[in-house]
Amino acid sequence: MNRQLYYHLFKILWVKNLKIIILLFFLTGTDLSAQEDEENVSHYVFADFILGNVKQKDGNSFSTLLNYNTLTEEMIFMNNGTNLALDKIETIDSVIINKHIYIPKDKAFFEQLLAGKISLFIQHKSELETKGNQVGYGGTSLISSTSKMSTLSSSGLVYNLKLPAEYSIEDNTHYWIRFNNKYYQIENEKSLRKIFVDYEKEIKSFIKSNKVKFTDESGLRKLVEHLNNIAR
Repeated sequence: MNRQLYYHLFKILWVKNLKIIILLFFLTGTDLSAQEDEENVSHYVFADFILGNVKQKDGNSFSTLLNYNTLTEEMIFMNNGTNLALDKIETIDSVIINKHIYIPKDKAFFEQLLAGKISLFIQHKSELETKGNQVGYGGTSLISSTSKMSTLSSSGLVYNLKLPAEYSIEDNTHYWIRFNNKYYQIENEKSLRKIFVDYEKEIKSFIKSNKVKFTDESGLRKLVEHLNNIAR
C-alpha cells in the first residue's frame, strides 16, 4: 500500500473522529447547561417578571414588570434592571399579574382564588433552607438558616429570580377564606367547621363524598363554592 493511499485513509479517519469530538463537546455542553439550570432554585411564583397592573385605593393605577417573592412575601417590581419591593401597600387595592389577583393582607399579598360571600385565598410562602453539616454515614442535613437569609437580604440576592444551588426552598403555603370581612386560615376540616358551626354536617358530608384535601387547591375551590351556595 503506497504512501498516498495511507495519507488518504488517515484523512478520512481524522475527519470522522473530529466530527464525533465536536458532537460530544456540544452534547456535553448542553447537559452541563441544563444541570446548572436545574441547580438554580427559584423562590418566585412566576418563572419570570410579567407586565402587571397595580390598582390603588384612590382610583389610580400603573403598569410595571411584577413577580411575587414567596420568601420575603413581597410584591417585587423591576425598575431599570433593579428588583424592588412595592411599599405603602396599605394604599394598594389589588395587583393583577397575568389574570392572577393579589390582595394586600398585613405586610404580604394573598392571591384570590375565588371571590364571593366567602372568598378563598392562597398565601404563597416559602422557607429558606441551606445544606448543613455532614451527618453520619456521609449524609447531609438541611437546616433552616436565619443568618443565611440575612446574608441574602443584605447582598440583594434575595430579590434575584434564582438562588444559588446551595440553597433549598421549603414550601409553606397556606389557604385562607374571607368571611364577613375577616380572614380565617383553614388547615383542616376542624378549623373550617369552627367558622361555620351551623353547617358542620354539610361540610363533613361534602368533604367525605368529594375526598377534599386541604392541600389541594381544586378541592378547596369546590368546597368554598359549595359553602357559598348553602351559607346564608
